[in-house]
Amino acid sequence: MYCNKCGKEIPEGQTVCPHCGASQTVQQPYYSQPQQQIVVTSPVTESNGSATAGFVLSIIGLFFSIAFILQLLGFILSIVGIIKAGSVHGKGRGMAIAGLVLSLLGFVPGILLISMMASACASLAVV
Repeated sequence: MYCNKCGKEIPEGQTVCPHCGASQTVQQPYYSQPQQQIVVTSPVTESNGSATAGFVLSIIGLFFSIAFILQLLGFILSIVGIIKAGSVHGKGRGMAIAGLVLSLLGFVPGILLISMMASACASLAVV
């Protein structure tokens, strides 16, 4: 053991240095608790964006019968959503089916509107 003040060697367990008279303090070893590392990960959830997009476009197309292209896009995306539902554990399957039904319901007024416009144009051309 060495003196804290003068640095000379002193016998083990001495509380006073015999060379300089400085008081010696015994340093206790420092022990710390091991730190546990916790890693929190959120589960990755897959979604079916095609089903959602098909459903939304079908609803918009249903309210605006003249937006025939939205109904067509909703129909196509709903079919893609139904197919994709198998790879994402069935997520969005119900929404894709609802989008498919709504787009089919939207086709009926759209087709009627187009046929009425076509017959009106044909009757004007005859006169």
